[in-house]
Amino acid sequence: DPMGGELLKDKIEALDVQVHTQKATECIEAGETCRYRMKFSDGTHLETDLVLFSAGIRPSDQLARQFGLVIGERGGIVIDNQCKTSDENVYAIGECALWDKKIYGLVAPGYAMARAAVADIIGDEGEFAGFDMSTKLKLMGVEVGSIGDAHGRTPGALSYTYHNQPEGVYKKLVVDANKSLVLGAVLIGDNSRYDTLLQYMLNGIPLPDNPASLILPAGDAAPALGADALPDGATICSCHNVSKGAINDALDGGCCSLGDIKDATKASTGCGGCAALLKSVVDAGLEARGVEGNNH
Repeated sequence: DPMGGELLKDKIEALDVQVHTQKATECIEAGETCRYRMKFSDGTHLETDLVLFSAGIRPSDQLARQFGLVIGERGGIVIDNQCKTSDENVYAIGECALWDKKIYGLVAPGYAMARAAVADIIGDEGEFAGFDMSTKLKLMGVEVGSIGDAHGRTPGALSYTYHNQPEGVYKKLVVDANKSLVLGAVLIGDNSRYDTLLQYMLNGIPLPDNPASLILPAGDAAPALGADALPDGATICSCHNVSKGAINDALDGGCCSLGDIKDATKASTGCGGCAALLKSVVDAGLEARGVEGNNH
């Protein structure tokens, strides 16, 4: 959002990187002081020796076109909730597939599509109904996070914001009209509450009496959501669709370390974004079973 974007821009420029936003490139021509000159639609220009295009992905749908499958207006093989194409005997999954006019260029949605396709093939129930694209990362060393409906597009959505400009921290919490459920969040400069907010959103966990406490600094913040507060159905690892219940089943089956759990369930062996939450769940599960956890 504008406030978060401005803070992120300031943090990146503090690293001696000049940032240009809202620039539409009309053409790239030979430069006078550098190899290239980028001419922008607002009449300004930028000279540089290297131009890097970061333009997303293009669906590899040539085979589908060759055999007459229905293709989206901008590419991608159109699929339904079972990942079937316009030919009911042909399935498409991954970034070549177009579901509800969306292309998913990440591995976790591809796994989810694969599960839906296999379920349909063997006669089980299951469907692909979209995928939560929440994510956290370090952008040039700056922590950023986006969860759910980060821009509050849901009708009636309300938002709480915390902005600490001297510390370079911005947080926004988006809740429903009844202030009972988390719809989304934006985090810049501090991702420490990412896992907690994500679980609130994914599992419909009721908000505390003061929702703003979920994004306030330590002294005024609500306690972090502990592993015990998560239902067994809570998804811990979205890449491999591993729930808290599956982790506890693995513990009951003889796993007694984080490494054992990873081997048995594949949790946290995809993107690794759930590593901290997985450790919390495993530690709590081991403690409940009288096993001393390893804090290494």
